[in-house]
Amino acid sequence: MNIDQIITFLGVYHAGSYQKAAEQMYLPQSTISNRIKMMELDLNKLLFIRNKTGIQLTEEGHTFLPYAQRVITTLEEGRQAVEQLHRVQSGKLTVGCNNSFTSALLPYVLANFKTDYPDVSIQVMGCSTREQIRKINYNELRLGVSRYALNIPSLTFINIFQEDVKLIVSKNHPLARRKLVTIEQITAEPFISYELDTLYRKTLEVTFGHLNVAHEIKYESNNLPLLKHWIKEGCGVFLSGGLLFREELLHKQVVSIPIESNPFPFDNVFLVYKKGNLNSLDQLFMQHITNTLQHITV
Repeated sequence: MNIDQIITFLGVYHAGSYQKAAEQMYLPQSTISNRIKMMELDLNKLLFIRNKTGIQLTEEGHTFLPYAQRVITTLEEGRQAVEQLHRVQSGKLTVGCNNSFTSALLPYVLANFKTDYPDVSIQVMGCSTREQIRKINYNELRLGVSRYALNIPSLTFINIFQEDVKLIVSKNHPLARRKLVTIEQITAEPFISYELDTLYRKTLEVTFGHLNVAHEIKYESNNLPLLKHWIKEGCGVFLSGGLLFREELLHKQVVSIPIESNPFPFDNVFLVYKKGNLNSLDQLFMQHITNTLQHITV
């Protein structure tokens, strides 16, 4: 028994006669009759009987009918799944991302993604968390990658990565050989920081404000490569998780040191989107970046 025979069986059932089935399927009536005969020989049972108005199913035919329908339904679902897979593995992916992640995180994530899905075109929109939220709310963007989560009822934030904030210094910095640093040791050094209007800086200022400790911001910028340059040159200290400095840590250009009684909130990676506003390609990327960060080493 084969698929053509099962399709013919269903065609005859719906048409009510061999002749009408042949016309609807654009086949000779002899082909229709032969396919049904081969099925009946295979089952060793009659599937149709003739009457005055045409043909009707036998008891065995009625028993076989739902199984035949299930076979065709399953094949159609399989065909649609293959088509959907092709659609998912091609098309254009647009992702919003904090500027720091565009240079430190996304190259690693997207390299693996492009290897797995070479037919996908990619657009990365580097923008702040606030700008991502605005674009998502106005349907200018569907998916964002952010360092921060805000209480926005219309949006969903999913935490896919979390790590402790540590002291990041040049390999030649006086603190580089320490296994643990205190807040007093940290605040005695000049700071390298993002600019004042950033969430990073506000978090830094709020934390030091709660601790009631003074600190000096000596170098500031919103450009991560420039911040990294100042750190490697020994111009000051920086507070961050290791993810943004993964390459520099692997090449031993900088050192990360745990902080005693660490008062700083975790460094995180969040996916942000509006419920019901993601397509299959967005969901595929969400799964990819989540899996990638679960296995990343920093």
